Amino acid sequence: MLLDRFRLDEKVALIAGAGRGIGRAIAEGLAEVGAETILVTRTQSEVQAAAKAAGRFGRCAIPVEADMADPAARDSVVEMAIDRFNKIDILVNATAVGWPGENPREAPAGKEFLSTTPEEWSEVTTTNLDAAAGQIHVVSQQMIHLGGSKVINITSAPGHHSTEGFSAYGASKAALEQLTQTLAHALGPHGIHVNCIAMGRIVTETLAAGEFWTAERRGAVGPQIAIGRMGDEDDVAPLAVFLASDASDYVNGATIALDGGGYVHSPLEAAP
Repeated sequence: MLLDRFRLDEKVALIAGAGRGIGRAIAEGLAEVGAETILVTRTQSEVQAAAKAAGRFGRCAIPVEADMADPAARDSVVEMAIDRFNKIDILVNATAVGWPGENPREAPAGKEFLSTTPEEWSEVTTTNLDAAAGQIHVVSQQMIHLGGSKVINITSAPGHHSTEGFSAYGASKAALEQLTQTLAHALGPHGIHVNCIAMGRIVTETLAAGEFWTAERRGAVGPQIAIGRMGDEDDVAPLAVFLASDASDYVNGATIALDGGGYVHSPLEAAP
């Protein structure tokens, strides 16, 4: 049956950045269609709540407090996953920071390039690019023996066009998309598919609770998008499920825009 190809029963998914927002939405979506999940983030309270939400579908959902930018932490998390499940079928790289010291509830102000110190630049690129590459490196060595494994990277619109105040973020996301294509060729012969979702304007629960993305502001911005509205967390999981499942077995090295029609590739305005 066609629908059976979207099921993830007996699959094990490791989701980095699963504590809130996009990562949490993906974790819940993968769990709903049958995956056992390992949810990783740096904040214990967030990952505990996310694991509880993913666990309501009756699958194992393990919360792990760790910084996956730390090579030792990456090794430890993967070792734990292999000890527990003997495999990792799906890796999702959803960890990201937009600018140094980012508070997800604040307005997306960014930080100008000339005001960004080398240390701040490194903070963003290490989290958004280096950590993702490191995770793929260590997890793919376990995936090689499985065949049909899936890696999903998360990027967004500033990786495609200039967005004021987001030079480090945009550079890291553009590089992650290029890495996705390169690794699709390098790992494809080993049965590992590497794809990318480029997010447009997705307002998560965390952002909606802040002072910037008010209902009024979302109502004003929505009509600028082709389908007439901004995206939310419910829009994210279906595409992630597809890319994680056997239904996407002939998709590799792709960056798929989840943007309501055009925002990723043609900016609507300067603000992210």
